[in-house]
Amino acid sequence: MKRSILIFAGLLIVSLFSLNVYASNIAFVNLGKAIQTCKAGLDAKSYIQRMANVKKAVIDKKANAAKEIYKQIKSGKLNAKDKKSKEELYQIKLKDLERYRSDAVAEIQTKEKDLTSNIIEGLVQTVKIIAKKRNLDAVFETNQGVIYWNNAKDITKDVVTAYDKEYAKSKK
Repeated sequence: MKRSILIFAGLLIVSLFSLNVYASNIAFVNLGKAIQTCKAGLDAKSYIQRMANVKKAVIDKKANAAKEIYKQIKSGKLNAKDKKSKEELYQIKLKDLERYRSDAVAEIQTKEKDLTSNIIEGLVQTVKIIAKKRNLDAVFETNQGVIYWNNAKDITKDVVTAYDKEYAKSKK
């Protein structure tokens, strides 16, 4: 086991030195930061927030309706038949509320995932274009295990600027 680890470490070191010889023009990009700061990312965040607010308003309305029925049940003013009917209605309203809440969360998560995936795809294409223009040998994503980078080679801002231009064109 130790021998396998030592062999792997040796191969890794040799690979890193080889990378240094062949890939001397390296840059990095922080796609997470790019998503949060590009116009498409900000638009997506705003859209998701509006969507969540609409869903929350419906949830609040359903919760208030259920609370009103609960108050009627607890008021002591209902006869046995009406109380039973209200209790059944209350259970239906609670199930409806929970189902709606669960569906709303799933819908928001799916939409957020779809929007983020589309933005990442666009950002990656933009990275490739910038890398070719700058004759970069490699571009690393900072959250994927890069241990050291020279901030002078950070192309995140350039990627956001170029992507925003393409995004603006696509909105027209």
